[in-house]
Amino acid sequence: MKLKSTRLLVAAVVIGAACTPADAGVGERREFREFSLETFAGDSLSLTDLEGKVSLVIFWASWCPGCQAELPLLDSLNAAVQHPEFQIVAINDEWNEGAARGYVAAKGFRLPMLLGRGKMWERYQYLGLPYTVLLDRQGRILGEYYGYPGRQVFDDKVAARAMAELGS
Repeated sequence: MKLKSTRLLVAAVVIGAACTPADAGVGERREFREFSLETFAGDSLSLTDLEGKVSLVIFWASWCPGCQAELPLLDSLNAAVQHPEFQIVAINDEWNEGAARGYVAAKGFRLPMLLGRGKMWERYQYLGLPYTVLLDRQGRILGEYYGYPGRQVFDDKVAARAMAELGS
């Protein structure tokens, strides 16, 4: 019984840590690792293409419940915020490209979708999905968010931070 309690406590700590945002001050911002990936439309998009824009990058998978909750919110935010210096990019990181494409088609998302093809965890070492990263105009990390924290926290923390960085 004690082993089971210990496992539950460890799981609760890990889950709690995964849902906690990690925001960086100006002097603490570190570079986000470069990427260049194929879009669902067959083009390519890289971190360099996002220079000069405040960007929100989400890593997701079609089987991930938190991703299923966060993607519609990001798609709505993408449609609502018509700012030339703001960009949302969604990187699917599952091996099954067909599942990802089918999910996006069924939901009708209009976000720019990129194909990570199951290789992004190795590159970024994120704790779990969804993994959302807010970048400044120079591609430096403003905040990292693990898990879907819920609409209110997302609005209060992530969206508010992005709008503050834009000066809106």
